[in-house]
Amino acid sequence: MNSSFEFKKIRKECLMHLPTDKEVVVLQILCKSSKEMYGLEMVKEQPFQLRHSSIYVLLTRMVARGYLHARDETVEERLAPGPKKRLYEATEYGEAMLAVREVAFPLFTKAQKLKQKGTL
Repeated sequence: MNSSFEFKKIRKECLMHLPTDKEVVVLQILCKSSKEMYGLEMVKEQPFQLRHSSIYVLLTRMVARGYLHARDETVEERLAPGPKKRLYEATEYGEAMLAVREVAFPLFTKAQKLKQKGTL
C-alpha cells in the first residue's frame, strides 16, 4: 500500500471525528459566552461565517454529535411573544473536541506539507 494513500486515509479518519470549520465557529462563540445562546444570536456574532438559512441544521448535527446541549426556553425566560426559542450551550465534550481540533488540525496540516516535500 502506498504511504501517501495511508497518510491520507489516517488523516481523513482522524479529521472526520473532529469538529468542522463551522462547528469550530459555533463552539468558539459558545465557549466565549457566559450564557446559553440561540441560533440567530450566533449568526449575529459571526454573520460572514454562519448563515441564518443553515444554522439550525448545523446546531442539530452538533447536538447529535454531543458537542452541544439544547433546551427550549421556559415561559419565565421569554422576553417577547412568539414561538419558544431553542437555547444551546457547549458540552464538556464539545469544549474538549474544540481544544483537540485547535491543536490537531495545524499538526496534520504541517505533517502533510512535510510529506509533500518528502521530508517525512
